[in-house]
Amino acid sequence: MKVVRVISIEYDTPRGSREKVFATGFVANDGIIVTSAHLFPSGESTVKVRKLDEERFVSVKRKVFFRPIDIALIELHNPTNAVSEEYGLFPNNKSLSAGQTVLSIGNYYLYARSVVIGRVSFPCPDDLPLPCGPPILCEDKTENDVFKRFTQYRVMGDFWNCSRNREMTFQKTLHAELPVIHITSFPSAGVCNFDPLKVAEEARSSGDYYYHFDGDSAGAPVFNISGEIVGMVLMPDGPAIVAIHFMMIEKVISVYKSNIGAKRTKWKYQLYSGWRQDDNSSGNGAFL
Repeated sequence: MKVVRVISIEYDTPRGSREKVFATGFVANDGIIVTSAHLFPSGESTVKVRKLDEERFVSVKRKVFFRPIDIALIELHNPTNAVSEEYGLFPNNKSLSAGQTVLSIGNYYLYARSVVIGRVSFPCPDDLPLPCGPPILCEDKTENDVFKRFTQYRVMGDFWNCSRNREMTFQKTLHAELPVIHITSFPSAGVCNFDPLKVAEEARSSGDYYYHFDGDSAGAPVFNISGEIVGMVLMPDGPAIVAIHFMMIEKVISVYKSNIGAKRTKWKYQLYSGWRQDDNSSGNGAFL
């Protein structure tokens, strides 16, 4: 499926070595490439993109990170020719029912371009609200927070209340009210908790100049049986997968497009009340 992209991320570590990883992403219906923000190091990085079935990588024009909701947006220099009409569509029906069949294309079980099938384990209502106001981070949640309310849909904080998740890294700084989809039957072995510094250290200890992290399916699109994109793979949850609901991705793209002309090389805009995003086209975007 040509909507899926392979993303090459190359960066310098604090110790001076040059490291390289690969990620999965997809093209949204307006030509913007979407992937997971936690795959990118916090500093400068060189990013290139290619189609799933091609070998040639092309450089990108701009990358923007929304780290508390783990969404990164990538623009190409020539999106009209580069993506053509090969993009994914979001569904008009925003709800997902328990037991609904979904699919994903990513690098599961270290096999590139693998298609997997699973089922939604918890429903998502059509009127699913998006988070607003200053972010409540997962690291601020307690074990019993999830039991204090009647749960109509899943949020990131629901998966933070299990002791086995306490060693997570980037998840600690995610918005606890980020709406997510819980999917069973997806293989989770290929979806890893990515820590650039840890990966760099492992690469150095093994004598590798580059570390090819091509087993990660974070950022991979999740489809319904009609081929519409309903979410993006975020992280494993034991034998299951957690994906970001597509409504959050739609919102981010909408805000990004409406503010992209604010400044040419460095611009700031309001995503939600109390949230600001800072970006420059060289790639050192950070959440303020």
